[in-house]
Amino acid sequence: MAAHRGATAGRCPDFRDRGGAGAPRPAGPLRRHALGWAAHRPTRARGATCGPDARRCQRSCHPRHRSCHPRHRSCHPRHRGRNATRDRRDAGRSGAAVRAWRCARGLAHRRNPDRRTPRSRVHHTGNRGGLVNVTLFGLGYVGTVTATCLAARGHRVVGVDTDSGKAAAVNAGRPPVIEPGLEELLARAVESGALRATESVRDGLADSDLSLVCVGTPSATNGSTDLVQVRRVVGEIGATIATSDRPHTVVIRSTVPPGTVDDVVVPLLEQASGRTIGSDLQVAMCPEFLREGSSVADFFGPPFLVIGGAPAAAAAVRELFGFLDCSVHVVETRSAESVKYACNAFHALKVSFANELSRLYRMLDVDSRQVMDVFVQDRQLNISPAYLRPGFAFGGSCLPKDLRSLLYLGRMNNVDLPVLEASLATNEMLVREVADRILASVDDAATNPAHNRRVALLGLSFKHNTDDLRESPNVTLAEILIGKGLDVRIYDQVVNPAQLSGANLRYVQARLPHLQKVLHDDVAEALCGAHVAVVSSADRAVADAVVAAKPPVVLDLSGRLGAPLETLDGYQGVGW
Repeated sequence: MAAHRGATAGRCPDFRDRGGAGAPRPAGPLRRHALGWAAHRPTRARGATCGPDARRCQRSCHPRHRSCHPRHRSCHPRHRGRNATRDRRDAGRSGAAVRAWRCARGLAHRRNPDRRTPRSRVHHTGNRGGLVNVTLFGLGYVGTVTATCLAARGHRVVGVDTDSGKAAAVNAGRPPVIEPGLEELLARAVESGALRATESVRDGLADSDLSLVCVGTPSATNGSTDLVQVRRVVGEIGATIATSDRPHTVVIRSTVPPGTVDDVVVPLLEQASGRTIGSDLQVAMCPEFLREGSSVADFFGPPFLVIGGAPAAAAAVRELFGFLDCSVHVVETRSAESVKYACNAFHALKVSFANELSRLYRMLDVDSRQVMDVFVQDRQLNISPAYLRPGFAFGGSCLPKDLRSLLYLGRMNNVDLPVLEASLATNEMLVREVADRILASVDDAATNPAHNRRVALLGLSFKHNTDDLRESPNVTLAEILIGKGLDVRIYDQVVNPAQLSGANLRYVQARLPHLQKVLHDDVAEALCGAHVAVVSSADRAVADAVVAAKPPVVLDLSGRLGAPLETLDGYQGVGW
């Protein structure tokens, strides 16, 4: 520690900036290193050499770049001894335990800095805010880890649990759950007085600013989410703060279905406390993203922080987690509740997808491990945001064909492939659902008293900026609507029947033999007199034409058409 602090208090003797040797220790994120300010610029003092990575080391070790990269610490003479000490300390520990230890001290580097969302789109946690008196309900895996890590960062935390054994274990400095790196952190937090546990709700809330609800939400026998513990805790919080006028924020950390905070937590809290959600009582949703076995490291290195609630509630949560170096997404409460379900469903889907392919590839004498090792290297489409925006069905000459090919191979080798089968099934269901919504809008006497059956279909190819109509869901949609007797008018700025050829021409001739009669060259002409406008094109001219025409019903299949169109009366999104 002394080697990093130097002879002059608050200065690092090894840092040379434009102003000369010795510079003030930086505030905020640059003070993350638990052993002091490690943001040294490497020098060649005492014969030290940095080797071929000297320039890279110099960039990463500069104070503006957080802290010295682990691979380059040995470049600096002062870092050699620290590396040896670290190696001795980490010997015999599991990787998860080492990561947890380093995360708790601010030593861990971001796992993938390229994953960060651009700053223009999200907020970021700033410098450390004030300390918060926290009451945490539920000392299971999520609760114990959260309480311990918050206390390790200086907050004063009281854990509340109806299980006397859990409370006693925490107060004795022993975690009631097993997690790498947790025992050491918890013992230190309890010893310092930053963390304690109790069975009494009133005792836990005596000096509390914020309640974190981390109780379990198991599945009921019918598959629904059991909210009994959430209801009980929220009621107890409300009854306890009813006699106090101290401002309080209740944050739901448990995984709960969309609408739980608005429809269950808020009414119950207001009823039990006799107070109204507002200036002195706030409610927020902040889901956790911890994995058992690495939860301490996950806590200090999350992919993002998601907060749902009013600005005042969001500000309280941001202050609580101000030490985290990650993007912060403040969204609607129902969206915050839904993000956790989306993440877990996608994780389950990934596991099932990989395992399903492996069952087929084994029968085909293919090493699925090698296939997936290559598969995950594609960061443009496979492991990326691509294809993860809600919208209309997939189509084209590749995806449907190749899925059917895999399913055929599965049948030939007696391998069931339910995930891949479901991909085709859900795609077809989406097309039928959109057709049903259009038919319902046309048949709705309240919104369509004149029984206008004209529909403008804006976009025919399977995706934007191509004239490929093969297996386009828009062609299938047009075929259904025409078959139901609707007056369909189609516009696509790219598709020209005179230029179609080969398989593309044969496909559309088989599905829409009278395309020439229903295809229009002008978008305004296609929209003229239409009761429903179905917009799959992302072209700006198309969106502007729809805004100008103002059809009674607008069904958006794109999701990228802009606010002017989305604020039209009668606007509907395909999945939002």
